[in-house]
Amino acid sequence: MATSRTNVSQAVFVWEWLNDQGRWRPYDPSVVRQIENAYPRGNVFSLSAADPKLISYILDFSRMQQISETTGTARPVRRQMYSGSSAPAKGVVWQWLGDLPGSWNTYDLEIACLLEEAYENKQTQLNLSHTSYRLPYVVDMTTMNQVRQGSGFTRQIRRIKLPTLYPSVNSMDSDNNSLTKTAKPSYKLKHSVSAPCGISDSNDGNIYGKVRRSNSTRLSESDCQVKATVSVQSGSSISTTDDITPSTSGIASPSSDSGIVASASSSSVGMAMSPSSSLAGPSNSASSASTSDLPMGSSSVFGSRMVRMTPPPTSKSDCKPVPGIKPPKKRRRLSLIKVADPDDVLKHYVSKVKKPPTEDCPICFEELCCSSGYEESKAISIVFKLEKCKHIFHKSCLAAMYSSGPKDGSLQCPTCKAIYGVKHGNQPPGSMDYHVIPFSLPGYRECDAIRIIYNIPPGTQGPEHPHPGKRYSARGFPRHCYIPNNDKGRKVLRLLITAWERRLLFTVGVSATTGESNTVTWNEIHHKTEFGSNLTGHGYPDPQYLDNVLMELASQGVKDDDL
Repeated sequence: MATSRTNVSQAVFVWEWLNDQGRWRPYDPSVVRQIENAYPRGNVFSLSAADPKLISYILDFSRMQQISETTGTARPVRRQMYSGSSAPAKGVVWQWLGDLPGSWNTYDLEIACLLEEAYENKQTQLNLSHTSYRLPYVVDMTTMNQVRQGSGFTRQIRRIKLPTLYPSVNSMDSDNNSLTKTAKPSYKLKHSVSAPCGISDSNDGNIYGKVRRSNSTRLSESDCQVKATVSVQSGSSISTTDDITPSTSGIASPSSDSGIVASASSSSVGMAMSPSSSLAGPSNSASSASTSDLPMGSSSVFGSRMVRMTPPPTSKSDCKPVPGIKPPKKRRRLSLIKVADPDDVLKHYVSKVKKPPTEDCPICFEELCCSSGYEESKAISIVFKLEKCKHIFHKSCLAAMYSSGPKDGSLQCPTCKAIYGVKHGNQPPGSMDYHVIPFSLPGYRECDAIRIIYNIPPGTQGPEHPHPGKRYSARGFPRHCYIPNNDKGRKVLRLLITAWERRLLFTVGVSATTGESNTVTWNEIHHKTEFGSNLTGHGYPDPQYLDNVLMELASQGVKDDDL
């Protein structure tokens, strides 16, 4: 049995960042080593110094944030310690084989830790449905296969070594002692050899076999940082017996589409190289409504508080239709209404101004009484007034604005955003599914939740997109979103269905989170993608969300009149 001193001496530090799904993703070991070296030396670190592919990202140590200098997007980061017996400490990565030959996908860290422990203990099988993650898979450690319970669908798995190891706690503490005179944290672990991923703060774990509740404390960034001015000890220890395995349900839950990847071509921040929707690999189920499509029941740690990012596993039979709303039509291809001639559109919404006022056109910023900036001739332009909002523009400016848009027969005032006609967008084809799941959202305990599943595959841009003929990517699909199953929630769902049919929910452009161009992005109508908490701002409780999303829908022309 290992002692606490041995466990800490072999432990490693891993730096992680929080993605849009509320999951902690690890940086590459080589990047972590550079971060650790910079951590006690200053407040800001440019990640390009560790990896040229991260040229636009910096770490702000004082705020514990990763900031994109291109978009300004800030993401939380944290510094975690994993025990010496864990997969990260050994430099081990576990992967499963995707649908295409050679398409290996990396397991999340916490699943990799469980697999590594089973491997070291020479277990023949690991039933992931008996763990706190309750994933419907049995891993055969003899044949190195992952088998889905129920269908029997089998995937090959493998265990590989990373070329670089994460920095050990001992080596970093030794380096940092010369940089600070403040007290170094002390680590007090008791019989921690069974803990596959370090120390957990969960009291409700159930990994496999018989598990006893324990009051263990996980050493997180706030416990482990060398700048601490007081000595830190865990408030209690892990108590183990021959038939007890400590819980790891408090371990960070990064999504399977990114993170530690053995390939040298992968990004160190774990940007998704291919869409993936499950911790343990996609199933062969034809229904995207199945809860096996996402890592249900997974949890994460923020500070000392346990949060749930996704709902617990739900069988297909427990997913019920939304009352009063017709079931969705799967993979419905939406056609774009086309009206090419702007004159055919303008004539319905404008009137001619005989004596233009002495002010500038809001589009070209030339005087209304002069020629438009969109006209080659210097002749005086025709001036139009929009009927509802009364804002005034050059005719040629309105025509140019319409021609640069989706040409869907609608017009939107650039001054006040008033919509004339029925606005359509350029959302790529895909599917929108929805059903009721038997769980409640925080703040709405009186009702069940509605889960919405959007799935858009990669494709080729059409004439309505920024770069016709060029391929676009679709990261993070299927995307799962949640609203309460009450009167207002069902009203929001009906309007979201209308917005989907008008191709308004997504667009093709530049991702505000990754900076990737030619990719599918949200289109200014916010969704809640976090189920059991509001850690990232994309979850509940949020008493204003339903009202806010109704206003966002109205700004896109989707209103009560459309119900």
